[in-house]
Amino acid sequence: MHYYQFNIGDYMRDTAHLDEMEDLAYRRMLDLYYLRESPLPDDVKEIAKLIRMRTHCECIANVLREFFTLSDKGWINAKADSVLTKIYSKSIKAKLAADKRWKNQPVKNASALQTQCQDDADAMLPNTQYLDTQIPITDLEDLVDSGESPAVQNNYLQSEFERFWRNYPTKKAKLPAQKAFFKLLKGKTPGKVKFNVDMILSYHMDCIEREEIGADKLHAATLLNQRRWEDNPEFVQAFKAEWQLENEHG
Repeated sequence: MHYYQFNIGDYMRDTAHLDEMEDLAYRRMLDLYYLRESPLPDDVKEIAKLIRMRTHCECIANVLREFFTLSDKGWINAKADSVLTKIYSKSIKAKLAADKRWKNQPVKNASALQTQCQDDADAMLPNTQYLDTQIPITDLEDLVDSGESPAVQNNYLQSEFERFWRNYPTKKAKLPAQKAFFKLLKGKTPGKVKFNVDMILSYHMDCIEREEIGADKLHAATLLNQRRWEDNPEFVQAFKAEWQLENEHG
């Protein structure tokens, strides 16, 4: 991403004790973190090279120890990750809204409107290495609700899983998530698959926006296997009513 909000007051409160070079290093490290949307390298010298401060490795090391945590993927910053997660959530909502807007338009303008809606949604997406490359999503109209061959069913499920995975913010344990996804939705009609994917994504976004503890780090496989959305039947009923209303007019 090439833009992020910067809270001057919070930053000054957290960094007032840093010296000039440590402060400069931290700002450049944050800029790099947001630009790449991925952890910083675990090698201090590599970070120094990337932020153009090769002679200030000690300052960089001091900042890493205080504001970052070393993981198997590199140095992570919890606050920056929280900001990125919220941006992903808004991006998912924009994409879902674009799909719904396109479905509610006259068929004669479908191609142009779909392109415009997709452009609107993509404009909000972060330029992230965490999100998978987009793949075409099979339209529901291309499949009937019964009689598909197993190969067609599996292809559709796979395309819907890739849509789910692309929009799910926690990119960990993809294979277990895929197994859980197929176990949950295999054999369902395309309409039910799409409804469930939209509902599960919306439920998880709602948990993140309500700042439910651990929601931003929840593995997809855990969410799917434990059917967490069933803990909130009010949300499910409200989403189902809204989804049916919108698709009846689609």
